[in-house]
Amino acid sequence: MQRSKAASKTCAAAEAESLDRKRTQDAQKWCEVICEWLKTECWFCSQGEVIVDEARRELFQAECAGELPQGGPAKDLMIQEIIQRSHPPRPQLDEFSEIAWYGTWLGRWTYFAIADTVVRDRALGLAWHKLIKGELANESMR
Repeated sequence: MQRSKAASKTCAAAEAESLDRKRTQDAQKWCEVICEWLKTECWFCSQGEVIVDEARRELFQAECAGELPQGGPAKDLMIQEIIQRSHPPRPQLDEFSEIAWYGTWLGRWTYFAIADTVVRDRALGLAWHKLIKGELANESMR
């Protein structure tokens, strides 16, 4: 009986480690997608940091308030289509800053593109750290 429990714990730990490794790999891939989007939209380093931070804040607040969009993440759509469909309407003059608007857009498309909340949060965190280090600006100069 004790061997069975020990084997079960070992198996569960290995499965958890495997899932964590997979999530980390997925987050790294999504981090690259996020950074590429920021470069395409011409947002680098400090502005990009604020945009990613705003997206994380909005997602967290919406989740806490139970206000995440219904239907959840999109399936069977290309990332470009998800990004375009998630495009929020342009704000009225002085309604939002442009950076806040991009943060909203980033939060929306990552919500619809990345089904796993842990992967989404890690990807945004990795992108934020990459921007803090100035890695995105260095890549754009190559």
